[in-house]
Amino acid sequence: TRSNFERVTPGMKELDVLVMLGRPGRAERYPLKQQSSWEWRFLDGHETRIFVVTFDARGTVAETAVEDDPRRFGGR
Repeated sequence: TRSNFERVTPGMKELDVLVMLGRPGRAERYPLKQQSSWEWRFLDGHETRIFVVTFDARGTVAETAVEDDPRRFGGR
């Protein structure tokens, strides 16, 4: 839920996020940017959205975002 996602704040470690939210539905690494991101799909009212956590090279939260689910529009 959004209230759980709001508890994820910059500076948190990957392990803390994992314990709080569970295993992500998708994880990507971006070696050139020295970042990685984890994604969780969730139902927000009647709409499916994605919560994204971006980690820096040290494995700490750099930023979070809630995005529309691209599957609604034929995406991944």
